[in-house]
Amino acid sequence: MNPSEGLGQELRRLRQGEGLTLRRLADAVGVSAAHLSDLEHNRRRPSDALLRKIARTLGRAGATYENLEQLSTGMDSDLREWVATTPGVRRLLRMVKESGQDPLEILPALQKVLARKTTGR
Repeated sequence: MNPSEGLGQELRRLRQGEGLTLRRLADAVGVSAAHLSDLEHNRRRPSDALLRKIARTLGRAGATYENLEQLSTGMDSDLREWVATTPGVRRLLRMVKESGQDPLEILPALQKVLARKTTGR
């Protein structure tokens, strides 16, 4: 996985590495070849369920859901709505952006805080 490349380029690289045509992979994951082409050209963002199917199908070529998900920079519609309607979320995102830190570096600390909240510790 090359983080400087987008999700579409990585999907294409993995698909070709597995020796699959666009149509064959599309059939395997239950979408049209046009839909998969849109994903590879970054014109569409896959749903979480589709990204998981693609990762399973391309697993022998090195695909993992986690790696593909990191390359998926789009935002699901439910998250877009949450950000748009919840002032605290916008503030949180602004603080992360202004910190200049990589969000993936902040994520483990945030997960610990959230885990304490759910376990009561």
